Amino acid sequence: IGACLTSLFLLSTGDDTYLPNVQKHVQGIAPAIAANPTTSNWTLGYQGLLLGEYYLRTGDTQVLAALQALCDRAVEQQMAGGWGHNGGVSPGYVQSGLMSSAGVTVLNTLIIAKECGVSVPDEPYKKALKLMYRMPGHGSVPYGDHRAEQDWPGTNGRNAQLACAFSLLDDPVSGDGQYYKSASEHL
Repeated sequence: IGACLTSLFLLSTGDDTYLPNVQKHVQGIAPAIAANPTTSNWTLGYQGLLLGEYYLRTGDTQVLAALQALCDRAVEQQMAGGWGHNGGVSPGYVQSGLMSSAGVTVLNTLIIAKECGVSVPDEPYKKALKLMYRMPGHGSVPYGDHRAEQDWPGTNGRNAQLACAFSLLDDPVSGDGQYYKSASEHL
């Protein structure tokens, strides 16, 4: 995750001087990801963000197979519209076992992957949007699938990640440019 964040930061500078370093990192991990994508949803989300952002910046199609593998794994591991720590959910760890901290990053990966032209099935994509869409406006994005923690500002980036996810869409529900108050009416 740290290496992915470092490369994402270098991409975000807009300075082409850093592209050879990012390219070396991405081209080094892409074949391994394509062959055997991680089951850690934490890692999956950040690898997907890096591969997607790198592709959008460079057009390097060598990373698309790895991005597709991550999206396929994300769909395979999705439970009730969200994601846990790893392949399944961990109900003993947090209410319902879903981890919004990992899940919002996976959702960002799916959104960016679609922008890259990677195949993301509509049903799991819409389930993830529906789950996440109900969270804003009720305090911070919860740690799991439960009521928000009203007075907890330290959210491990969940609020920011979800804001980023929704900012990438014309509409957080349908993508048609119209804003809806209730996701359940349109999914």
